[in-house]
Amino acid sequence: MFESASKSNNGREIRLISNLFRFQKLPIDTIYGYFINFTPEVDINNKDLKKHLIRNAKRQIHTFIGEHFFYDILISKTKNEEPFIITSTGRDSTEYKLTIHYTNTIEQGSDQFNWYLNILIKIQQKALGLKQLTNKPAFYNSDQAVELPQIGLNIWNGYKATINRINTTMTMCLDICSKIINTKNVLDAIGEIQERNTEFRRKKITDFLCNQVVMTSYNKHFYRVQRIDFDLNPNSAFETKNGPVSIKDYYLNQYNIKIKDLNQPLIISIQRAQEIKIVPELCFLTGVPEFAKRNGNMMRQVRDANKSNPNDRYYAITKHTERMVGEGRKISEIQGFIVDPKPIGVVAIEFNPVKIQLKNETFDCSDRGFNLKSPFKTPVLINFLRICYNNQDYSNASFFEKSLRARMRNSGVNLENIDYFEYSSNSNLCQHLEALKSQKEIPKIVVVILQNRSKTYDDIKQISASIEIPIQCVLSFQFSNQKKIESVITNIAHQIAAKTGSQLWTIPHCEGIPRVTMIVGMDVYHDTVNKKESILGFNASLNPEFTKYYSTIRKQSKVGEEISNSVESCFYEGLLAFFDETRRRFLPNLIIVFRDGVGDSQENLVKDIEIVGLKKVISGFQGYNPEIVYIVVCKRIDQRFFMNTRDTIGNPRAGTCITDSQVCDDSTFYMITSSVNQGTATPVKYKIIENTSKINRDVIAKFSYGLCHLYYNWKGAIKLPVPTQLSHKLAYIVGESIHKDANTNMRKSLWFL
Repeated sequence: MFESASKSNNGREIRLISNLFRFQKLPIDTIYGYFINFTPEVDINNKDLKKHLIRNAKRQIHTFIGEHFFYDILISKTKNEEPFIITSTGRDSTEYKLTIHYTNTIEQGSDQFNWYLNILIKIQQKALGLKQLTNKPAFYNSDQAVELPQIGLNIWNGYKATINRINTTMTMCLDICSKIINTKNVLDAIGEIQERNTEFRRKKITDFLCNQVVMTSYNKHFYRVQRIDFDLNPNSAFETKNGPVSIKDYYLNQYNIKIKDLNQPLIISIQRAQEIKIVPELCFLTGVPEFAKRNGNMMRQVRDANKSNPNDRYYAITKHTERMVGEGRKISEIQGFIVDPKPIGVVAIEFNPVKIQLKNETFDCSDRGFNLKSPFKTPVLINFLRICYNNQDYSNASFFEKSLRARMRNSGVNLENIDYFEYSSNSNLCQHLEALKSQKEIPKIVVVILQNRSKTYDDIKQISASIEIPIQCVLSFQFSNQKKIESVITNIAHQIAAKTGSQLWTIPHCEGIPRVTMIVGMDVYHDTVNKKESILGFNASLNPEFTKYYSTIRKQSKVGEEISNSVESCFYEGLLAFFDETRRRFLPNLIIVFRDGVGDSQENLVKDIEIVGLKKVISGFQGYNPEIVYIVVCKRIDQRFFMNTRDTIGNPRAGTCITDSQVCDDSTFYMITSSVNQGTATPVKYKIIENTSKINRDVIAKFSYGLCHLYYNWKGAIKLPVPTQLSHKLAYIVGESIHKDANTNMRKSLWFL
C-alpha cells in the first residue's frame, strides 16, 4: 500500500491504514430495552442509587429476562413483554419497588446499542485473559509485564477498544495502551524524602504525592491522591456493621496481609464523594518518575517497552484483532458479533508545504520547521528595555544584553535603550516592578533573570498583568549550558519581539476564506491539583493575517466546568476589539471558532449555550449577520493512521489530512500537522458542529493546517491552530500563576507567550 501519484493544487493523494475495524456480524434485532419505574421515585440523575438497586436485585431480574445490563434502561437479549415487579433495598435500608416493562428493540446506531456493543467487547477481552483496571475501556495483561529494573518500573501493556458509528457503519477502534507501575512502594518513596524539620518534611511529602495516581497491591485498583493524613495510621479504626475495626486488622483478615510499619500516615483519595484511606506500604506509584524523564536512554527504554513506534504499534493491534477473531470467536458468536480482522484503509491528502513570509523572503516550511535568519515581516521599535538581575548574575545580564542586541539587529528590530536593575532579594525585585508604572520613563518590556522558578515567578506574572508591562523571565542556570544558551536567547528574543507587537512572520491568504474574517480560540484550564478554579481562555484575531489577538479570560462558575455560560461577554468584547482595530469601519464577515477540550457528549451543550450565546451577541449589532463556523478540536483521541512504506509501517508526514467517508462523517476530518520521529503520530480530530457559510470542509481543513504555522513560540507547525494554542497558553498561565485577567491595555498584546 504505497503513495498514490494523484496530485491536486492542494497536495497529493496518499493511502493510509487506520486502527478502525468493521464488524462482519452484529447483534441486530436481538437485544431489547426495558424501562424501570422506581417507587419511591429516584432522581433522574441519581445513577449511582439506580445501579445499586439493580445490582441488589440482579437475581430477581435474571429470572424474568436473563443476563441484563443497565444503561439508562435495562438491556437484555431476552424478550419478555409482560411487566414484572421486584423489590430492592437502598444503602440507607429504604425499600424500593421496581416496576419493569418491555419498551422496544434496541436499534443499531442508537446510544444504547453502542453502549451494549462496548459491553460485549469488554466481555470478550476478559475471556482473552485481560483485566479492566479502571473505568476506561482499557484491558491489560499484568502477568506479562515488561520489567525495567534499571528504572524500577514494570510496564503492563494492554489494549483500548471503543465502538464508533461512522455514518451508518459501526466500527471498532483498537489501540494499544499501557500502565507504568513503580516497583518501589509509596512508603519507600516517602522514606527517601529527607528533612529534619517535621513540618517541612510533611509538606515535602504532601507536595510529592498530591495528585499522583497510586495502585494498590492487593486488588490492583487505582486511586488519585487528594491529601496525606498524618494524624491517621494503620492502628486507626473505622466503623463496620460489626463495630470498629482497625485498618491493620482489616487487611490481615480480608487479604492476609500483615502491615509492618504501624506509624506511617495514610493516603486519602475521594471516589464518589467518599473518602478512601490507603496504606502507603500497600500501594505503588504509577507513571514515569521525574529522574527518568530527564534521561534520554531511560525514556528510550520506556518507549520501546510501550511499543510506541508505529511499526510495533500496528502489528500489536492487528495481532490482537486476530486473537479476538481466533481465540475469542466462541464468545463472539455467543454474543452475536464478529470483528473483521482487516483494518480499514483510507485515502488521505498530504497538503503542500505552507509558505512562510518574512520581510525580504518567502520559503516553504519543511517537516522539521524553519529558521529565522532574515528580518521579521513587520518589526516594531523597542525604545526601552530593562534587565533585572540578582547580584550573582551581572555577567549573565551583560552577556544577555550583547546577545539580544545582535539577534534583534539581525531580525530588523530597533532596540534603542537597555538599562539594568540589580535586586538584592525577591521581595526587593517585586517592589521595584510594582513601582515601574509610576516612573517617568516606563520600559516597553522587562527581562528578569531569576535564580530559580519559585513562587516569585507567579508574583512577577501577577505584577505584569497589573502594571500593564510584559515581563520576560529567564532562569540563571540556563546560562551555564554554553551549547544551549544561544538557542535559548534566540527564542527569548523572538518572544520579546512578539510581546512588544512585532509581526514575526505570516502565511499566504487561504483561498475560499473571506479577507474580513475573525478566528477565535477557546480552551479551559482546570486546576486538577488544588481544585480551586477553572479558567476559560479566549482569543479573537484582530487582523487579516491572524497574528494580532484580543485575549481575555473568565472564571468558570464551578470547578471542573468545561462549557462556559460567560462566552457572550467574551464574544462581545472580541467583536468590539475587532471593530476598534478597523477604526470602527466594519465587523468580520465570517467568524470561525476553534473550541478545544469538549468531548462528544458535550457537543449539544456547546450548541445550546456557546453557539446560542454567540448568535445572541451578533443580534445585538443592528443589521449585522456574519457567517459562523464552529469547530470542536479534539487532541486526546484513540484513532491512529499508519503509512505502509516499502520497508516498514511508519507515520504519515506533516500536513496529512483524512476526510475518507469510511472513518469520517461529512462534518469531521483528522489532521497530522508535523512529522513525528519518536512514537506514533496522534492526529487531531476536527468536528464542524455549526456551519452557516458555504465554505466546504476541504477549505476549512486547509485553512486550519495553515493556522498551525502561526504560533510565535515555535518555528514550524504545532499540533493545534494558533488561536486554540493561544487560548490554552492564556488559560494555563492565569490558572497556574496569575488567577485574574490582565488589565485592559494588555489584552491586545501577546503578553502571556
